[in-house]
Amino acid sequence: NIDSEVYHLQIINKAYTQKIVFGFAHLDEKYGMTSVWQIFLGMFNINILGLKLVYFINLIPLAIFFNQSFLEINQNNKLSKNFLVFAGSFILLFSVIHPSNNGIILNHLGSVEVDLLGGFLFILIIYIGFKLIENYNVNDFHILFILTTIVILSKPSYIILSIFPLIISYIIKKKILNLTNYLLLVLLFFFFLRGFVTSGCLIFPSPITCFDTFWSLDTETVSRYENIILGYARDKMRYTDFEHVIYSYDWVIPWIKNYFLKTSLLQIFIIFTFISFVISIYLRLKNIKFLQFNDYLILFFLLTCFLFWLRAPEVRFGFGSLISLMIFFPVIFVNIFINRFKVNNFYYNIILVLPLLLIMKNVHNFNHLFENYSPVFQYKYKIFYPEDLNIVQIASPNDRCVDIDKFCIYYSSKIKLKKITNYNIFYKQ
Repeated sequence: NIDSEVYHLQIINKAYTQKIVFGFAHLDEKYGMTSVWQIFLGMFNINILGLKLVYFINLIPLAIFFNQSFLEINQNNKLSKNFLVFAGSFILLFSVIHPSNNGIILNHLGSVEVDLLGGFLFILIIYIGFKLIENYNVNDFHILFILTTIVILSKPSYIILSIFPLIISYIIKKKILNLTNYLLLVLLFFFFLRGFVTSGCLIFPSPITCFDTFWSLDTETVSRYENIILGYARDKMRYTDFEHVIYSYDWVIPWIKNYFLKTSLLQIFIIFTFISFVISIYLRLKNIKFLQFNDYLILFFLLTCFLFWLRAPEVRFGFGSLISLMIFFPVIFVNIFINRFKVNNFYYNIILVLPLLLIMKNVHNFNHLFENYSPVFQYKYKIFYPEDLNIVQIASPNDRCVDIDKFCIYYSSKIKLKKITNYNIFYKQ
């Protein structure tokens, strides 16, 4: 993915080769995006047998997700089981039938971005919440907080997810203060500290969390970068026109026409929502109760996530919450149907064919296993500063920083470097 080449691999490279860099965001605002997961990936930024290990480590969340989905297939009928199996089945089927390779979700498999991590762990977190409501388990309770913390510290745009463990704790009447959560608060402190070091902001790019130090980005730059991120998700053609994408709602109609109604996952979302509405009306007319108090709380949370997603309404920023909301009512209906009519769970085994279909669709990719294949990024750069500063500038807009070992910038800027006990501190003149 283009963002991996532009800055994610550069961030991972520096996590592997450098001590923490003060004012790293001065080289490029994108380098201020702090992610716990990408720091973790930095430990695996090595080549083994000609292949880069970091790409395989990044598949761990998907492996956990699908492994747990298939473990649940032959379990007794429960809302948690139906939710996870439905989610996994939908993603696989969507990828099988999608005409553009494997679709908007699994096309990101070769990426070191955190969109897949956030989406798949989001669904797992909702699943664990359902499990805790059905049958409290202290280990699941700890895992709920751990996974939530990983997601938020890896992709801060998922900050809304922090509400969910509190909702589950309220439902199951369990206190959230325990040793695990105290340790997670320590991790949160170091996350804020890293953000402060790299950009001067506790959470980048949120101007209200920024402090004034000599290595900090100025708040105007941070605010502009935040607006660019939001604007690009709202209207890619006019994302720098802040009057259009930030300070008005003029972008909404073009976004609906050009993105919402033309994106396959969102088209399916509309269909599922309409069918769920029709079935809900039918069940109410039949006086069949299908939602409990706990279900209302989780539904309220998912709707809140959807509204929060509308700030930056691009699928990759929230496919986990979109899928969770989309299948919420179908899962409820199926759960009622199975319990009401004592339907056997055998039909779930049909789902096992989906991975085989996906493999068949991608059989041509297995040729890479028999080739001496490793991606080689072609990029050109020129020395921007004297060699002792170890900074280079990309030569043309078509080139990328990728994971070049030198500090890499895209445009000239008056950057100064100070070294203190082998720590690099970049700042503006």
